[in-house]
Amino acid sequence: MEANSTLKKNWVLTPDAFAKLLAAFAPDSEESGAKYEAARTRLIKLFQWRGVFDAEEAADETLNRVARKIDEGEIVRDMSAFIGGIARFVLLEKLKSKERTNVPLEDAPPAAFVKQPEEFADDPADEQKLRCFNRCMREMPEDMRQIVVEYYNAEADGSIRIEHRKRMAERLNLEMNALRNRALRARGKLEDCIKNCIDGKK
Repeated sequence: MEANSTLKKNWVLTPDAFAKLLAAFAPDSEESGAKYEAARTRLIKLFQWRGVFDAEEAADETLNRVARKIDEGEIVRDMSAFIGGIARFVLLEKLKSKERTNVPLEDAPPAAFVKQPEEFADDPADEQKLRCFNRCMREMPEDMRQIVVEYYNAEADGSIRIEHRKRMAERLNLEMNALRNRALRARGKLEDCIKNCIDGKK
């Protein structure tokens, strides 16, 4: 986590504040470090799910704010719930500042593609969407499911995503346009399935 954060009032994460943050996860240093990394990973996935452009920066900012609260004397009894609450404030700020990823519609992953961490998921609509997404993914033919997963890889972006798709097209012996069209058809079927599931039509 970056020590020089973008927090309001120019608060800076100190070694002492970071130590307090780790101790809030667990008294044992090895366990606390593992829990910290797990929480950061879940936060990154949460912000990716919500379309935040720099999910890692948002995750670090969230944990910096948690560290600040603890350093200022806040007693945290439930770290997961506390982190989730701070994350929602950071998310609102990010969305208001229009930091959503600006990519062409055909390149954007399906709405429910990036799984929201269950520990931080408390919106019933999101939970239903995830249940329907998982169900529809299981029901898709294997080859179609694989195309959706690979083509809309949530971890890849920019030039990495382009190179990834080139290798994918070569492996499948397809032109890039043919791969794109196949991915769009698979995505359309997936999103129709998810919509029907949410609407109770299947």
